[in-house]
Amino acid sequence: MPPDRESLLGLARLSDELGVLSVYVTAPAEERSAPQPPWEIRMRTGLRDLVERLRETGPRERLIALTARLEELEDDLAWLVDPATPGVGRALFVPLGGGEPARVSLQAPLGDAVVLEPDAFVRPLVEAAERAAPAGVVAV
Repeated sequence: MPPDRESLLGLARLSDELGVLSVYVTAPAEERSAPQPPWEIRMRTGLRDLVERLRETGPRERLIALTARLEELEDDLAWLVDPATPGVGRALFVPLGGGEPARVSLQAPLGDAVVLEPDAFVRPLVEAAERAAPAGVVAV
């Protein structure tokens, strides 16, 4: 079930002056029996690349906030990559300045992405909601 309009609006309003970390994974059923799921490898690589980019280009306070939050997110990151977690598409939204992470799980693929922007990156969720929207009603 895609997120409803109010959920999407709430996520779209999520912002933080240090940034909002948005992490997406797609966990297809045919890949769930792998010893280390491919989506976990892609997620960990994306997080590592993000940390390296911040290390090289800064700003330093954003790098410090990101690395501190990543240490706090072990349970949330484990939820994202766990083959037993329901849903093909999963997303995690984390304001770096503090606050609770937001989790989303749905039966539509969302792609794999690790994005750090001032606001939550919700485009994949909006696209999934549009694909799942009712097209019309037929009476027979």
